[in-house]
Amino acid sequence: MPKFLVDSHLAVYIFLKELVCLMRGTGRVKQPVLMIVFIAALWLAAGTASAAETVITILGTADLHGHIFPWDYARDTVDHETGYAKIASVVKAVRAENPYTLVVDAGDTIQGSWADFFLSEELHPVIRAMNLIGYDTWTLGNHDFNFGLDVLSRAITGSEATPLVANIYRADGTRWLTPYIIKEISGIKIGLFGLITPHIPRWEAGTPAHYAGLRFSDPITEAKKVVAELQDQVDVIVLVAHLGLNPEYGLPGSSLAAVLAANPEIAVAIAGHAHAEIDGVEIGGALVVEPGRYGHLVSRIDLTFETGHGAPQLVKKEAQNISTKHYSADPEIMEALDAYHAALRAEANTIIGRASADFLPQRYLLPGIPTVLVRDTALVDLLNAAQLKYTGAQISAASLCDPHRELVAGPIRKRDIYSLYKYDNSLLVVKITGQALKDYLERTARFYNTARPGDLTVSFNKNIRVYNYDLFAGIDYEIDISRPVGGRIVKLEYNGEPVGADQEYTLAISNYRFSQLVAAGILQAEDLLFDAYTAWGEAGRIRNLIIRYIQEQGVLEPAVDNNWRIVGVDPNHPLQAEAYAQVSAGELSLPRSVEGLNLTALNVYELMRAGRLPYQALTILHTNEIGDLLAAQTVWADLERYRQVADRSLVLGLGGGPDNLVNLFGYDALAVGGNRFFQQIADWLELDRRTDFPVLGANLYTDNSSLFARYLIKEVGGIYVGIFGLAARETGIEPNPTDDMRLTVADPLVTARRIVAELTGKADVVIALIDAHGNGAGAVTAKDLAEQVPGIDLIIAGDGRTAGMGGLLGETLIVPAGGPARGLGVAELLLQHGRITGRYVLSREDEPVVVGMGERNSQPVRQGKAEDTAKKYTIITNGFRVGGGTGVTKYQIQPGDTLSEIAQRLGVRLTDLVELNSISNPDLIYADRFLLVPVD
Repeated sequence: MPKFLVDSHLAVYIFLKELVCLMRGTGRVKQPVLMIVFIAALWLAAGTASAAETVITILGTADLHGHIFPWDYARDTVDHETGYAKIASVVKAVRAENPYTLVVDAGDTIQGSWADFFLSEELHPVIRAMNLIGYDTWTLGNHDFNFGLDVLSRAITGSEATPLVANIYRADGTRWLTPYIIKEISGIKIGLFGLITPHIPRWEAGTPAHYAGLRFSDPITEAKKVVAELQDQVDVIVLVAHLGLNPEYGLPGSSLAAVLAANPEIAVAIAGHAHAEIDGVEIGGALVVEPGRYGHLVSRIDLTFETGHGAPQLVKKEAQNISTKHYSADPEIMEALDAYHAALRAEANTIIGRASADFLPQRYLLPGIPTVLVRDTALVDLLNAAQLKYTGAQISAASLCDPHRELVAGPIRKRDIYSLYKYDNSLLVVKITGQALKDYLERTARFYNTARPGDLTVSFNKNIRVYNYDLFAGIDYEIDISRPVGGRIVKLEYNGEPVGADQEYTLAISNYRFSQLVAAGILQAEDLLFDAYTAWGEAGRIRNLIIRYIQEQGVLEPAVDNNWRIVGVDPNHPLQAEAYAQVSAGELSLPRSVEGLNLTALNVYELMRAGRLPYQALTILHTNEIGDLLAAQTVWADLERYRQVADRSLVLGLGGGPDNLVNLFGYDALAVGGNRFFQQIADWLELDRRTDFPVLGANLYTDNSSLFARYLIKEVGGIYVGIFGLAARETGIEPNPTDDMRLTVADPLVTARRIVAELTGKADVVIALIDAHGNGAGAVTAKDLAEQVPGIDLIIAGDGRTAGMGGLLGETLIVPAGGPARGLGVAELLLQHGRITGRYVLSREDEPVVVGMGERNSQPVRQGKAEDTAKKYTIITNGFRVGGGTGVTKYQIQPGDTLSEIAQRLGVRLTDLVELNSISNPDLIYADRFLLVPVD
């Protein structure tokens, strides 16, 4: 029962006593009536004494980030749920309901929303707004240190709310700020204390003056100290913490949940830092709230105390988050600070230059996929151009704070740049080695989810915010998002030359990112060469340097250097347009992150399974000359990826030689090919005897008998596929004289016509595998086969060097077989009602080649990079080779595995693993990749 109701009952009791006395004195009231009235008065008094209740309300805000007015200055428009002016109205309404109300803030208060415009003010307008509202306490946040101790100290001095932080110490061991306060309300003592995340030195590593002389201790330890001091002095303990629920960088003490678990005496916690919206959850005995960010919400906690007998007892805790959207802005705040509001609007709308054209002609590739995150754009190149100009660095890295913003033709205002880059980061120059640069790129490439075969779009990692993804200038690089995290940078060049691991470069970077890289061990504190903030003050902040760059340019021309691209996803699949159209029409939607980014990719196989795309896809995976090669592991991994998602797939090989790898690849068929065959006929016969799949050689005979199977009919998900192989021997190549057999190589064209005739009516699709060197006199090529043998749907040719051999000839598609330089070859036939209506060819290294739906024009099929070109890229990987005669199996590396542990677990020698897999550094093994393991 609220205290003011208790007081009312006591007043009634006193009134009744006086009334009885008066009535008795007049003699007009009979004794029984007097007795009844007196008993009622006693009952009221007794009830009041035993059920007296007091409700104390705590209102909590957090992460206002400088927002005072309900206004978005970057867009110059009203924002109905932002700022202290809205919060003030909520506070007044609650105080009118219950005068026993405390107001607290959980940090990140003076930074953000153009608040830096007022850093020189003796009393910062944010602090003035808090004073007008009547805050009781204020716990500092990590961003409150962004402007240095002078600015922060002025804010602390001017604050009428008591700044609370228990875990910051001076060098002499004394606390820097008050750790806690005790507020007494209607006889109830409330202990409030503050904690801050201990990671300020990590995030401010580039500007150590911002926390000079201060030490940030473990929040769990400090909470125990404060609780021990408070618990005998107060009736309830309340924590106001700038801490997220989960630990950061593996430090348990940076977790609010861990603090509460270790301190069950804490009854209530108001949280900030994570921008989460928590409206009352029990953690470790505490009721926890968090009000999001910018003033969208105010957290309310009602604490009910029983105060009838002895010390007050907390009997009930209730919580809710109040939206500020439907509250009017408080006129007192608006009037008192209107001059600041007007000054900000004028500053925000200051014209600094002009854009000659749109910097982002296509804002979204698809809903949920901002173009700036999937391809190079003039928008990001603008940020990097400014950083490179004012630092003279060789390389620059920049992030977009909001990927949904743009820069359009016409006047450029300051608010446009605040929209593009809203954080108060300063610009640094650091030295970085080639290896550290690659590690940095690998770290930032985690932003993308791993692409699956058939993905038509990228998707984004829900655990990585956009501002932690960087885009680079000054280098050329490719991100293969089909690869596991840690092995995605497949091209990295500076000035056209491969980046050397030990080569040193200079890098322009934000102080925020530098701190993260130092914490990750990629860079060291001593790598810092130049700090623009130290040199130029506020002018050295990245946002101000971009403004300066535009002012100096006057008219800004959009320019794109196209220095990076994403590979490993199939954006040019012939079914892409149909899938995209369904998304654009709203018929398909994908789950989104809090930043509005797609968390799942559009996948052509999933869409076909769901009936969204009315086709059947036959996926043909093919290899050539896969033997003792470092490329084998990549091909192997790609095979596994396709098998997991493609409903109808075939694995076909052409050539490659008889070695231990063919059994591991899981072929459906292998065709003879390459001049090596004629030198190793006996080995091929042995291979044919010991494998579960057939070796195909339709035109190879001995003593008028077929040497190998002539063709194979394979049923794949309801599609019947006829496959045959042809040998096209070059002039001058004779069988190995040690082979005791008379080999006849029949005319490939004649043989092919016979095979196709036999397959007619039996197979829906016909595939030919041919070794088509075409270098010898009269040799038959894949082009000959396509032009002279109708009825073949796909020819996989074993030598990609043949000029003009690729493309669609009539009804036949010719593709070069996958190989050492190209990796796994992928061809796809799309069928409707048993008829091929589309064809798709994917080359790992080059742009995909698309043969559109129903097209019948010849198109050149691009070949992969030549081996001498591919060798110039430095790729850290576990390539392998196969020892002579050793049986092998495969092992997929698990997270946390070490090579020695794998050897011990599998009962093999470490040296055998190293030798078999050609591992130069046993520490460089990666999760999800495969090792070859020797077996008896």
